[in-house]
Amino acid sequence: MTISLFPTSIETIKLKVPKNILIKGLSKKIDFGGSSQIFLKKSKKQFVGQVEGEKFKIRLKTSYRNSFKPSINLTFYEFEGYTEINIEYELEVVTKFFMWFFISILTIIQISILFSKYDDFINNFNIDYIFPMLFFLFLMVFSRVGFYMSMGHSESIIKKTLLMTRNKYRKENRLN
Repeated sequence: MTISLFPTSIETIKLKVPKNILIKGLSKKIDFGGSSQIFLKKSKKQFVGQVEGEKFKIRLKTSYRNSFKPSINLTFYEFEGYTEINIEYELEVVTKFFMWFFISILTIIQISILFSKYDDFINNFNIDYIFPMLFFLFLMVFSRVGFYMSMGHSESIIKKTLLMTRNKYRKENRLN
């Protein structure tokens, strides 16, 4: 297990359904045009995103604001008898940039406090001396809570959609 500065998650799902059927089923849940991820228009679709061939880059549409909502990359691979779906959850590049920016500033402030208040830090400890470090820890916890909360919601919708598509496919093939 590795510890990362930014939360990520990778998952693989295998289903005995042709790739094009799964792509078609998932595409029904995605708003591909007309809205950006910042200015969402009203639509019954649960995701906003884009597709390039068999690769989807989507993001969950929510009524609440969550800066740590994951970007979801889905890639479909067809093998003999089954389709493998790789799902990668990661933070948006803009969010990573702002986190790096704040972490850099907090680090500079913390180091300057430690150097300027070194004698006081050892002899007369004051909680103010470690405020930047506490803020950094808060940022790490808050980013993970927001990320995994939205990831769980996204994951359940994606899996439900894929399983419903699989079940519909099986039912249609049984009747034929």
